[in-house]
Amino acid sequence: MVPWFLLGSEILALAMGIVVYDITEALQSSNFTFTSQGNFWEARITMDKHFFSSFFIAGFGYAASFTTVIFSAVFLLLSLWRHKCKMQTNSMKDLSMDAHIKAMKSILSFLVIYSINFVCLILSIIYSVKNEKTMTFLISVYLCAFPGIHSLILVFSNPKLEKALLKILSCVKCEFFTK
Repeated sequence: MVPWFLLGSEILALAMGIVVYDITEALQSSNFTFTSQGNFWEARITMDKHFFSSFFIAGFGYAASFTTVIFSAVFLLLSLWRHKCKMQTNSMKDLSMDAHIKAMKSILSFLVIYSINFVCLILSIIYSVKNEKTMTFLISVYLCAFPGIHSLILVFSNPKLEKALLKILSCVKCEFFTK
């Protein structure tokens, strides 16, 4: 199943690369500024028609991936909840039940983070059309920080990964200060 996911990811990356290339090529080859007397409304409609398909494809890709994350997280939460309830009826308190509760909390936090990420992705499309530089910048900062924040949450939620990270950081610190 993993090779199929990798193939699908490569195909989606290729499709998005084609869309981005199309947008940059259109921006470089077309001059969207009009200095002569003319109908600016027609120029705006032409530009919107050209970029609508690109924004539609990007929005569809964001929505498809967000839907996948939502459904998988909800199904995983339901499965963990059922399993926790079965474990609770069989025994009073167990370490594995605590692990299930911790896993459900982390999945819920990821669900909230992914929801915020999806909203920011859609807002980035909207504000890029409106040419609002400040909001686009703030949204871009969050979108760039999202993978790092997500990875840090994963690392610090697992004690073994946290110890490994601290060990790596101590080695890097030693190498940095010896040079």
